[in-house]
Amino acid sequence: MLLHPTDVQTYRRIASIRIHPNRKWLAVAEKGDAPDINIYEYDSLRLHRILRGGTQQTYAYVCFSPDGKLLASVGGDPDFMLTLWNWKAEQTVLRSKAFSQDVFRVSFSTDLEGQLTSSGTGHIRFWKMAHTFTGLKLQGELGKFGKTEISDIEGYVELPDGKVLSGCENGNMLLWDGCLIKVEISRKGKKTCHHGPIQQIIMDEGELMTVGEDGCIRYCLVGLGFRHYRHS
Repeated sequence: MLLHPTDVQTYRRIASIRIHPNRKWLAVAEKGDAPDINIYEYDSLRLHRILRGGTQQTYAYVCFSPDGKLLASVGGDPDFMLTLWNWKAEQTVLRSKAFSQDVFRVSFSTDLEGQLTSSGTGHIRFWKMAHTFTGLKLQGELGKFGKTEISDIEGYVELPDGKVLSGCENGNMLLWDGCLIKVEISRKGKKTCHHGPIQQIIMDEGELMTVGEDGCIRYCLVGLGFRHYRHS
């Protein structure tokens, strides 16, 4: 539920919230028929922009690009549409169907401009904003699980070299190079990183943190190898 702190009070269900990198703006994506994405001034919560027509029933996730110029949104059932917005102009830049089932998350690479990742039920997808002879296109390539069992993917992190480290349902991590799994990462003794799905992966100043559905938070120093874990 959302209360607009203005002279007019309206109530809508919230699907996703994201703060702009400069912390001056707040994106709030709605649930319900023909939902909007409302952009507010962060301090005053005054409505600043409205993005319309990005999905039919509900948004699943929204995020800003690192420079704050673009906003990415992904819709839920029935359309699962990925949309990139010039939010200041309230205009769509690019659109593509993200997948045929639920998409949990989408994010921009912080190091490689024009690259995005999305993940959800039974998939992970790697996107590029590519200049073609017909103009700017949003090109997506599905990750290929190969011999690894197909898995829902919740948590992932984009690495500076373009690789992506994701969790999976069996509790291990998958290192993606392009659309292929380069290695499956576990703990010493072939123990899984978590007992069950990994919900969140965070990289911060050379330390990797994973949060699992098992209630554990695990850490490792990347320079020492992914198998050297401590947990809380």
